[in-house]
Amino acid sequence: MNLTEAVIIGIVQGITEWLPVSSEAVITLILTQVLGTDPGQALNASIFLHTGTMIAAFLYFRKEYTEIIKYCLNKALKPQEILDNPRKLTQEENGRLTIFLGSSTALTGIIGATIYFTGIKAAVQNPTIFYILMSAALFMTGILRLYNKSESREYSSVNLKDSIFVGILQGFSIIPGVSRSGTTAFGFLFREFDARSAFHLSFLMSVPAVAAGSIGLELFTEFNFQPIYLVSAAVAGIVGYLTVDAVLEIADRAEIAWICFALGILALLPTII
Repeated sequence: MNLTEAVIIGIVQGITEWLPVSSEAVITLILTQVLGTDPGQALNASIFLHTGTMIAAFLYFRKEYTEIIKYCLNKALKPQEILDNPRKLTQEENGRLTIFLGSSTALTGIIGATIYFTGIKAAVQNPTIFYILMSAALFMTGILRLYNKSESREYSSVNLKDSIFVGILQGFSIIPGVSRSGTTAFGFLFREFDARSAFHLSFLMSVPAVAAGSIGLELFTEFNFQPIYLVSAAVAGIVGYLTVDAVLEIADRAEIAWICFALGILALLPTII
């Protein structure tokens, strides 16, 4: 992959990360079908590129994360101050979000690692199975995107049941074609959150999940890291931060499902050509 290709890959990642169409599948398809990368390496590279958009998400939600970090530090260093704080409602909300992020990330890691090491590693050894799996996952993502029911719950009301349900769903996003944002947004809508809160929570929980995934990728897989991937990740972070507001305006549109279906068909082409 040369510099121009790395920049293009970064731009694609930076935009598709916010859409419920599985940026992992899009990047994997480009790397394998256009640049001729081995499926296993392409999949690991697509996972690594989420590091850039993870930083973008952290910066975008920096106020929430700053409050959560302050809450954790205060609770560890001055627990009585938390109990006596007159802004109890705000502290309670921060506590809810802290528990939500911690428990959902843990469940995501357990489910994701299990799927990766028991299924995905075997699938990438057989390109036909790998592309069929990706196609099926994209079609499933599209079907989930057609679910548009929403209620009136706001993100500050998130609880442990929400974190368990959505954390498990997020773990399945390790499968190429399963959109992390699309699956988790579906989970929140199913749990009766309003659409804005669903996407807010979806991207808020992406930061610790992607951070854990990147660490696991380096420690427990045979990822052949290449310095050029840093260029793609950096571009993805910049583009992601600059486009998140614009892209989120269309992320909740049901028409996105048809993009998933089209990508699912494209994923099948290598198996019949």
